[in-house]
Amino acid sequence: MQAPKAVLADEQDIPLLLARMQRTAVDAGLGWPKADYKVNAASAELPSSLEVKCAFKGPYPAVRRFVTGLLLDEPALTLREFNLSRSSADGIDVEARVTVVVYLLAGTGRGRLR
Repeated sequence: MQAPKAVLADEQDIPLLLARMQRTAVDAGLGWPKADYKVNAASAELPSSLEVKCAFKGPYPAVRRFVTGLLLDEPALTLREFNLSRSSADGIDVEARVTVVVYLLAGTGRGRLR
């Protein structure tokens, strides 16, 4: 059995990608206070990409659900940074800094979201 091929989203789908990321955070029990993003142009080695940096504070299981949800929802997504810190050893909440990259089709109009 062959693995399904990943389908890259088109650059015009960026607002939908961001909305899905926000929904995934909220569904995991986290807020979506702020996310910074930029579109990186294609190079000879890599397609264009959407890079999203976000920070959350919440219980570790919620942060883990968020990251797992992103990875399952978007096959062309990679985790670039996953940094956790806790204010004290007995604290429940962690502060998480997460950076993800979603690879995109550029200018072809063939990309689609599931």
